[in-house]
Formats: sequence, C-alpha cells, structure tokens
Amino acid sequence: MHVVIASARNALRNVTGALFVGLTLAASSATVQASERLYIFTEHYPPYNASVSGEGFAHNEDQITGICTDMVKAMLARVDYDVQMKMRAWSYAYDWVQGRENHGLFCTARTDEREQLFQWVGPLASIEWTLFAAPDSDITL
Repeated sequence: MHVVIASARNALRNVTGALFVGLTLAASSATVQASERLYIFTEHYPPYNASVSGEGFAHNEDQITGICTDMVKAMLARVDYDVQMKMRAWSYAYDWVQGRENHGLFCTARTDEREQLFQWVGPLASIEWTLFAAPDSDITL
C-alpha cells in the first residue's frame, strides 16, 4: 500500500525518511508551500484505514484511524501544512486527486497501470495475496 500526494513531492521528501519510504506522490512539478492546504484522501479499508463511526466516509482526520492513517498522520505532524484529510469511496477519491495540485491519496496499491500516474514513495504496508481452490475444483492457474 502506498500514499499518493499530488504536487507535494519535495515537501514530503524532507519528512518521509526511511520510515515512510512507502508514500506515493502524484506527478506534478509544483511543491506545496507551508501556507497552502494539502488535501489527502483515503478509503474505508480496515485495518489500514477506517472511519471511527464504521461508515465508509469521514470528513476529517479525527474521524479516520488505522495502520496507514496513523503513519500518515505522524508524518504530517512533522510539517507545517494545513491538511484536510477525508475518507471517500475508492473510485471517487482516486479520480478526484488525478491532476489536482496539492491533492493526495493513501494507501494505494502500486501497479504497472498506475506507475506513470504518480510519483511513488513507499510502501507503508505490504499485502500478499494467495489464491485457493478446493481440491476437486476445475480451476487451473
């Protein structure tokens, strides 16, 4: 899982360090200034990101928790930026941050299809997937 942060690469690079080598930055040449607002989105995907209420959305960082969320909050506490964190449906958040300055997305799976869309820093977490089939299944891989 990665984080996508549009147009904040240089600013976040200063605070990410080895611990946060998992953040992802969206492709942009601009740098966030301390006086600007940084908009960060995530999805409801426990235990990595979850709303405190259990709903699939949240309107601010106090309403969002989880493994990746806590790491991103710790990183952002080290910089002097006005940050607005929201939880939205994955497709909405992913589409919303594309091409917008000072917008980002976390935890995001790094895939070949997304590689050129973002400037990646990461991972925040790793997930390994395993496929299972019943012994008498016709499924072949």
